Amino acid sequence: MEDTEDDVIALLEARLAETDNVRTVEVSAPVAVQPEVIVEAPTPVEVKQVVAVPVAEVKEETRLEQRIRSIKEAAEEYHPGAWSFDKITDNSIPMGSAKYCITIHFPELHLDNSRDDKHTIYDLYVRMCFDDSMNHLRGWWGSRGTLTYAEYQSRYAHSHLSGSSVQRGARKMTKFTEFCLGDGPISNLVYGLSGGWGIEDFKSSLLYLHTYVVWESLEGGPYHRMVNIRVSSSTRQASPAMEHIDKAFKDYIAHDATKIELKLNESNPPQFEVNNLIALETELIEFTGFRQFKDPTGKYLDLSTSSNIPAINADIATINSNSVQVFTFKGEPVIVQIIPLVDPKEANKTNLVAHSRIIIGVKERLEIATNNYYLKMKHEFNKR
Repeated sequence: MEDTEDDVIALLEARLAETDNVRTVEVSAPVAVQPEVIVEAPTPVEVKQVVAVPVAEVKEETRLEQRIRSIKEAAEEYHPGAWSFDKITDNSIPMGSAKYCITIHFPELHLDNSRDDKHTIYDLYVRMCFDDSMNHLRGWWGSRGTLTYAEYQSRYAHSHLSGSSVQRGARKMTKFTEFCLGDGPISNLVYGLSGGWGIEDFKSSLLYLHTYVVWESLEGGPYHRMVNIRVSSSTRQASPAMEHIDKAFKDYIAHDATKIELKLNESNPPQFEVNNLIALETELIEFTGFRQFKDPTGKYLDLSTSSNIPAINADIATINSNSVQVFTFKGEPVIVQIIPLVDPKEANKTNLVAHSRIIIGVKERLEIATNNYYLKMKHEFNKR
């Protein structure tokens, strides 16, 4: 029994001797390092009050804005820079349902008719009106911003505007009245717009507008014929008739030293048109006794034969000084003014030109003759 114990002890001692030179290393379990967490203070959130808007109201406002934008874009397309869109806040248009309008401005227009009568007018304004939903309302409405003395005395604003357009003796010298559109394609188009909405039809009306305002339709029975614009035989020189225009044209083209230039325009098909109207104005003086004075703004003014020009011009100055705003255009007031008479004895001769009727008549005849000759030569060339 002791031997056995001795053997066990000896075995243990031998095992201990073997491990005596081995270094025991304690390995601790790895300690997980927690990352530092930075907690920021919460950002305050601004809470706005949300107002519920009825769905029907949103749709109506959007439709109104779209229609207004379409109207403005169409006006700029057909009459660039010469229009104004306004909300009607006065009684300039005698229609209670009229809430908005688009106004087209024509600074200068040369009117014509089938008898070849001609007349130049200045500052014609044409309005087209809409209700509060931008539905078209009936007709075209017109007014003037500048009148000649003869137009004022004759109460003439346009051949197709009634005499009430010009109000003699009133501080508001003109007012908007409705154009007589007669019975035809333009009338059908314009009145067809009434009470509805259609941007393409509105564009068509803008396209035909210029054609309408430069033509005095004798067949339709104008309110005022332009040949009847006068104060009296003693205050305005006689206006050239068709035979005077024909004679000036024949004498002019027979003259070798003419400097007139014609060029092809970009119409389809292209047509020749007079390129230097200023040269024509001065050259034609030699071929007609009918003269006008051209003021610095480019207006053709009649030379008065009255012996009482100072008194008439003093009357005009008083009327002009008392004139008040009729309406606004592009936010600016339109205050009607009458053009004073021009005394031929005092007129600057460098500003004397042939009468505008002679100028326009000869211009038209030159263009017609040139285009007819051009078409004839083109036809002959194509036959080869």
